[in-house]
Amino acid sequence: WTSDIDFYSTHRAERSIRRADIVMMMFDASEPIGKVDKQLIESIVEQQKPVVLVVNKWDLYAGDVERSEWSQYLRDTFRSMPWAPIAFVTAQTGRNVKAAIDTAQRLFRQSQARVPTAALNTIIHAATQGNHPPADHRGRPVRIYFATQIATAPPTIMLSTSSPQSITAPYKRYLLSSLRKQAPFTEVPIKLIIRGRKTGA
Repeated sequence: WTSDIDFYSTHRAERSIRRADIVMMMFDASEPIGKVDKQLIESIVEQQKPVVLVVNKWDLYAGDVERSEWSQYLRDTFRSMPWAPIAFVTAQTGRNVKAAIDTAQRLFRQSQARVPTAALNTIIHAATQGNHPPADHRGRPVRIYFATQIATAPPTIMLSTSSPQSITAPYKRYLLSSLRKQAPFTEVPIKLIIRGRKTGA
């Protein structure tokens, strides 16, 4: 019975994640992070949804555990989203709930933000000057011609390059980190699409 309940509640939660603009992922301060929590976080990452990691029942355990310890526990467990904000609340009394909701609203604004093409290209140019793209299969330098934002929720940036297949996963992460520092998408997922010059038109 328990496994059936877990299955259906997880299925319903995953459906809600797909429909959500912002996800508020709740954790019980008295419980370790479980298998279902990890499954749901995987769905959030896959769907590229902004998320607030919310630790509930904090008033019962605040004296025993430092916020920094729980924050580090979350960061260590969910390494794929170091940018996601963390909130500590007591839902039963409403303590800090408004602040958590305010954070969710901030993420919604970030997910809807648009950056002008000129500003994006300034960010990408500075990033490539600081750390050049990898060479292509012939050993030639890869050129990034331009960047443009083509969608929101998640903010989606398209790069036109001389060799899309040469832009490695680590270099993509570097570019995303540069965008997150300079563009108004500091706490939300960013989608990066790499295209060749001909297909990017």
